[in-house]
Amino acid sequence: MNALQYQGSSNDCGPYITATLLNAIQHLEIDPTELAEQMNKPNRRGWKLVVRRIPNWATFPWGITDVLDANGMAAEWHACSTPTELTETLRGDRLVLVISGTWQPLRSHVMLLVGWHFKKGWGFANTQKRNREIDWVDEATFQSQWRAMGRIRIEVMEHSRRSL
Repeated sequence: MNALQYQGSSNDCGPYITATLLNAIQHLEIDPTELAEQMNKPNRRGWKLVVRRIPNWATFPWGITDVLDANGMAAEWHACSTPTELTETLRGDRLVLVISGTWQPLRSHVMLLVGWHFKKGWGFANTQKRNREIDWVDEATFQSQWRAMGRIRIEVMEHSRRSL
């Protein structure tokens, strides 16, 4: 949580949480604002053109995996995930980001899942919070907002949980 970077009023949660992971685990010094600008532009991966985000607004899950992969952290994204898959990830050696949000009003947010508690719900490292404490979201709210965004999770395969 010490490496968590506050995004302020920007719509750059994707670049901010990505920079947080890379800086904490890969010991890089990536400026999340600069990363957001870089992610605004499509990127070539072989014959593919990867559109990583809608400029200055929304970051796609494949945009996050593209940046993580390019910086030595194997990652993949999955839609239609289950709560069981999230809790299994917490017990294992992988990190998981989740995308939650609402359709009315339209908004989404990506956060790093760091825990689950039977009373508090799901715990996140949240770039929208100025403090570096776990942001707890109750079960019903999380499930509703995660379902609204297609129950997307991004798994990071190579990491050291201690670095966070």
